[in-house]
Amino acid sequence: MSLRRIAAIAVVFIAIRANAQPQSLQPSLVYDGTAFDDISGGVRRGSTYLGTLRLQLTFDGSKSGTSAFVAVLNKHGGSPSDSAGDAQGVSSLAGPNQWRLEEAWVQQNFFKAQLSVLAGRYDLNSEFYRLQSAGLFLNSSFGVGPEFSQSGTSGPSIYPNTTSAIRITYRPVRSLVLRAAAFDGLILGEIAYLSRPSSREMPRDIRFRLGRLAGLPPYKAKLSLGAWHYTGSGQSSGIYILGDRTIYEQGTRRLAAFGQLGIGDARADRFARYIGTGIVMAAPFRGHDQDELGLAVAAARDSGQYNMQRSALEGETTFECTYLAPITPHLAVQPDLQYVVHPSADRSRKNALVMMLRFEISIAP
Repeated sequence: MSLRRIAAIAVVFIAIRANAQPQSLQPSLVYDGTAFDDISGGVRRGSTYLGTLRLQLTFDGSKSGTSAFVAVLNKHGGSPSDSAGDAQGVSSLAGPNQWRLEEAWVQQNFFKAQLSVLAGRYDLNSEFYRLQSAGLFLNSSFGVGPEFSQSGTSGPSIYPNTTSAIRITYRPVRSLVLRAAAFDGLILGEIAYLSRPSSREMPRDIRFRLGRLAGLPPYKAKLSLGAWHYTGSGQSSGIYILGDRTIYEQGTRRLAAFGQLGIGDARADRFARYIGTGIVMAAPFRGHDQDELGLAVAAARDSGQYNMQRSALEGETTFECTYLAPITPHLAVQPDLQYVVHPSADRSRKNALVMMLRFEISIAP
């Protein structure tokens, strides 16, 4: 996609945004770009560029408890894993080059936002298998672990292959959230405990405190347990446990640690288990209150059946160091360094050292 075309789309969205009614229909535009270089190892040395353009439209009907969301996405550019040779995906932006409808759903809240029902095209990672600290990192496994993201015939409903779903969320008490979703051939459930700021710090408007567009403040701790099962041909199942906790906080500086444990189906899928962990520091330096620094490791282990078929090692491990620096309210940059041990669990491949520079431009309310 040319810069001229991107600029033209941005101008149109700015005009729509300027004429939109507040708290009703809100357009937004988000562009993420990544410059990638394989410094050493992997399949081959090489550089590439990839990006995504998201055109989003949000409807927030506060009085009725109804909300809706539409996102159209364009992915363009190269594939970093073609050089790194890894299996987990060093860039979470990687995908087919095309325009597509990413999400289009309607949500209704009931009983003072204790119950939320959503129907439509839906990215399950927006609510399931999600940790706010892990979201800083660029490796795909810190979104959804590979034991789940690479399961089934075509994978679950996540970027870059979302599908239609019905999702129900119920909150029996303030700190407990129960979620379940049904897709074509996949069912998924999760129970999550969250510790948020005291009620005096919470927003007064409670109508959208549950489900997508909730607008809640960041939690201080989260513990969740999820399970998934494919019901069609090639049945497989798995579970995951996630934890995220703020372990230090003083002023704007905050240190959080997270962990992911996923167990896949060794009979049907490539990855039998996955472990991810990391630490994230907000405001790491004086005068940089919005910056974030993170260190993490993602370890995926092949199933015994896959090892028999490919004579591979047990798995692949990736170490990641990243730094997010917002420059303006609409622009952020993020240098990132990853070291992949045994890319694709292939002994013949040298360990890969890759560098990326990601940036994001957003035009939103």
